[in-house]
Amino acid sequence: MTQNNPGESTDSGAGGTGPSQDVNTAGDAPRPSLRPARAGPILSPMRALAHVAAVGTITVLVLAGYQFFQTSSASVASLGPAESVSEGLSGLIPRDFASISGSYRLSALQNLGRTQAYVKEAYVDPERVDPAAMYRASLEAVERAVPEVVLRLEGDPAAANQRLYVQVGHYRTQLTVKRITELGGLEDELQRVALILENHLEATEHPHQDIEYALINGALSTLDPHSVFLPPESAGKMEEDNEGEFGGLGITIQSHDGQLTIEYPLEDTPAFRAGLQAGDKIMKIDGEGTLNMDLDEAVSKMRGPANSTVTLTVDRAGFSLPRDFTITREMIKPERAWGKLLEGNVGYVRLGSFHAQVATQLEEELSKLEREAGPGGLRGLVLDMRENPGGFLHQAVQVADKFLSSGTIVSTVERNGNNRESKEARDSATDVRYPVAVLMSGNSASAAEIVAGALRNDERGVIVGERSFGKGSVQNLYPFSQAGVNSKLKLTVARYLTPGDFSIQNTGIPADIELQRSVVYPPREIAELNEMSGPRVSLFYRDRVVREADLAGHLVNEETAAPASQYQVRYLAPDPDVDDAPRTDRKDVTKDFEVLLARDVLLAARGARRAEVLRDAHSVVVAREKSESARIEEAFSALGIDWGDCANPATANVDLSLAVGSGGVLVPGELTPITLSVTNRGAAPLCRLLATTESGNDTLDGVEYYFGRVDPGKTRTYTVKVRAPDGYPSEDSSVDFALSDDDRTPLGSQSLLVSTRGHALPRYAWSTSFDDRGGGDGDGVLEVGETVVARVQVENLGEGEGGVASFSLRKGEGVGPAVEIVRERGSFEVKKLAPGARETGELSFRVLAAPESGALPMTFRVMETRRYDYGAIVKGGFASYYTQEESFPLAVGVPAPVSRREPPAIKLSNVPPGTSPERQVTLSGVATDDVGVRDVVVYHGTRKVAYFGGGDGTPLTSVPFTASAELEEGNNLFVVLVRDESGLTSTRSVEVYRAPARTAQAPGGSPATP
Repeated sequence: MTQNNPGESTDSGAGGTGPSQDVNTAGDAPRPSLRPARAGPILSPMRALAHVAAVGTITVLVLAGYQFFQTSSASVASLGPAESVSEGLSGLIPRDFASISGSYRLSALQNLGRTQAYVKEAYVDPERVDPAAMYRASLEAVERAVPEVVLRLEGDPAAANQRLYVQVGHYRTQLTVKRITELGGLEDELQRVALILENHLEATEHPHQDIEYALINGALSTLDPHSVFLPPESAGKMEEDNEGEFGGLGITIQSHDGQLTIEYPLEDTPAFRAGLQAGDKIMKIDGEGTLNMDLDEAVSKMRGPANSTVTLTVDRAGFSLPRDFTITREMIKPERAWGKLLEGNVGYVRLGSFHAQVATQLEEELSKLEREAGPGGLRGLVLDMRENPGGFLHQAVQVADKFLSSGTIVSTVERNGNNRESKEARDSATDVRYPVAVLMSGNSASAAEIVAGALRNDERGVIVGERSFGKGSVQNLYPFSQAGVNSKLKLTVARYLTPGDFSIQNTGIPADIELQRSVVYPPREIAELNEMSGPRVSLFYRDRVVREADLAGHLVNEETAAPASQYQVRYLAPDPDVDDAPRTDRKDVTKDFEVLLARDVLLAARGARRAEVLRDAHSVVVAREKSESARIEEAFSALGIDWGDCANPATANVDLSLAVGSGGVLVPGELTPITLSVTNRGAAPLCRLLATTESGNDTLDGVEYYFGRVDPGKTRTYTVKVRAPDGYPSEDSSVDFALSDDDRTPLGSQSLLVSTRGHALPRYAWSTSFDDRGGGDGDGVLEVGETVVARVQVENLGEGEGGVASFSLRKGEGVGPAVEIVRERGSFEVKKLAPGARETGELSFRVLAAPESGALPMTFRVMETRRYDYGAIVKGGFASYYTQEESFPLAVGVPAPVSRREPPAIKLSNVPPGTSPERQVTLSGVATDDVGVRDVVVYHGTRKVAYFGGGDGTPLTSVPFTASAELEEGNNLFVVLVRDESGLTSTRSVEVYRAPARTAQAPGGSPATP
């Protein structure tokens, strides 16, 4: 997977439905999830939710959602297949790229050259193509991907020349970089860098093709979030998705704070029949721990041949311990459209995605509903496209055409407004004349937005729910083939417009009747910890849904903002942790507030046009808003909060103070109460008063505090219990409190400092020996037919107690059926291992055959699943260094070796204070290792600020390091990354806060700004 990011949901094993040659596909954005209130280069856990993958519903959903964060895979009909574009570029691109002979050479940059040709000829917005910015981004991408590479560009970008300092391990040089104003110059300058990398990086350790992919994707990242180069593995998985030749389970998964969580199981699938439920946490897959497991990897592990089995270890609220579910894979069919006749003869049809049969299935469901409605026929239709990520464009056009007798459904416009193509409605295809209400959510995207936009703007449908995702761009797929290696370029080539030439890019389809889901629930017991949570209250959690406009580098929409909703209804929703799973065909829609409101709006309508439905909806909406407001007030009252309304002053004159836990600091791993107190210093009461937070501290970002009515001179408090991850680093963070009422009318803001004091972390060493006495002849030589035990002694060499360390055995590449891991002994865990303590565990495998080479490559994997370096792994984005792996050179007929492994140690001698008054700080220390330190790299945020090699020739067991950097305002993350000569790694993160020009107050003090 080239791009992470970051909650995607994933469908675990679905069959494909549409041919990969179909170029009329509308982008399918995966199911985005909640985002933090702030935005910045460091991703919070909530932001990380936005990494969605599709493991089993439909080809198109899988194709984009599974592969990339918030991407879509769409082609433009007017361009035709990728091959036809290649013909148009015949002077620039070899007609048969596979004909290029010879072995791969990085300095040739053949993929980059072809990519640039497509960008030059087909990219939707030529003004966004900035060769100088693409050059810088390419350098940064390679620098990030390869620790021993430092590429520092200095000088004025507008000047004729800049200086590029290049370091590759111990090799150093400088290049004079000419001003880059066109794509040809970009390729020339990158070719010079590529030649250095080619000569000084071992291709066996850093495949040169991967370096070119990094260069290309760095450049493409400056265009938009949907243009990306797919390396062969990702491109191959895309083909697999399209062909549908795989089995699966029928679940959709997300990653919540690094933990795989089931969104929902599809009905009548293996997962559904096995009893898996929405909200279940997948702790292990076939015995292997899943914390921080990449969704790509999780998907591939859950997929497999039909009739094969996989065991998921699942934790669930109410389970005393996680349980194993052994499930037999099947070919998973796409979720079909399904319907139900609601009271009052209003039809309901759910479209979960736009797969290749959805238009036909919709027609079947409508016919069935008409028959059930009887002679009077249907009085209206609720078309539910909530959470619908999109799919095939031609299916979206056919669905919209059922409701429209004339007019434009959608238009696609290529670069600079050229080559416009419109899809027009046909009266002959229209068989629905009654009023229609379309249910949409913030996760409804692409093809779903095309249908909703067509019905809304052509006055045939009322939009109920939330503003949609807002993806108005179209991508084309271009196949690359070189010496049998197949990759793909996915490039944004057009925008699509809804009727009236409205672009939904970034703005989405606005709801005519906006529904605001709200949660107001009392504390609940956390059974596994025998603790009580704080009140579970949120009026704005849906505001944090990630949309197109939240993606870095999104295309700009120069049109005005989307029109405001005509009605707004805030309603009391089911508890999202229990009942509010994404809608599936087994959900009882007769109890769904949004469905019932849409039904009542249709029953009140005296015409089928959108304006007529909205006119007649007034009394229904007002009545429902009033009843829901009363329910919300009652729910707040049960929490001791007066939520009655009154006229607030324009500005709240208040004092805020904060109490954090019992010691004034946030302690990672503990459920910490944080109490915010507000005192009304004004002369008028404040009503429905609340505060929301924005912070560089992931745990304190996006928190909501509710006070209700605060009379003059009175103080109200509200407590929220939060739990920072066990390995969260020490840091001081400013927390900005925005005061408002429930309509988000601003009433003021104040800032306070909160300190987190992290734990010392463990560092595990392990010794491994092999024993064939119980399952073989006991001679210590691996032989066919023997069951072998790998005995592992674990020692905590760190300064802190361990959390839960997982040790597992995996088959290496090329082993195939020669070895079988003993399922029940494929992994073990070590919990709360004290510093200096040791514990022993066992793993086991069977030798079934002797491969021709005699080699039995095995991999031993170590993961601390709870108390790991959260600052580096999650906040810093160094997830690839989260897992320690050791490869065993086992062989049949040879005594099994005994080994000991110890990751490098990092000792800091000069650590900046948590809050620094200085603009520049220095971080110093020493890295040590038993076999030799390979190198030390220091990062400041995403920027590499120092590299120290471990010496030429003789490995050094100790390498001192020091790095200086100028602090930015707010939180600054430093990460020290150390690699040893055996391939093991260690990280150490340090957070430093630099106050902005205004001075934030110490914890618990008076407000810093009125």
